Amino acid sequence: MKKTVVWLCDVEGWAYDGRATQLIAQLKDYDHKKIYVVGRKPGIVEAAIKEADIIVCMYVQYMELLRKFNNVVTLIGGMRPFENRT
Repeated sequence: MKKTVVWLCDVEGWAYDGRATQLIAQLKDYDHKKIYVVGRKPGIVEAAIKEADIIVCMYVQYMELLRKFNNVVTLIGGMRPFENRT
């Protein structure tokens, strides 16, 4: 049975959604579910998290939604600090 990864993204079609889509394409050994946090209906995020084995939080502010859960949580941040700025 595959582990389930829940991706907390901002809005469908925006940057975090695109980044999650690219990562999902590379992680074929897992089942994936994307949840859009902005404009969500109450209880949607909480229900998805309860079913998740792994939660990928695309934005640090969304970590607040995870305080009461014991699932594995990680943060995918931008790479701009590592860009060459000459």
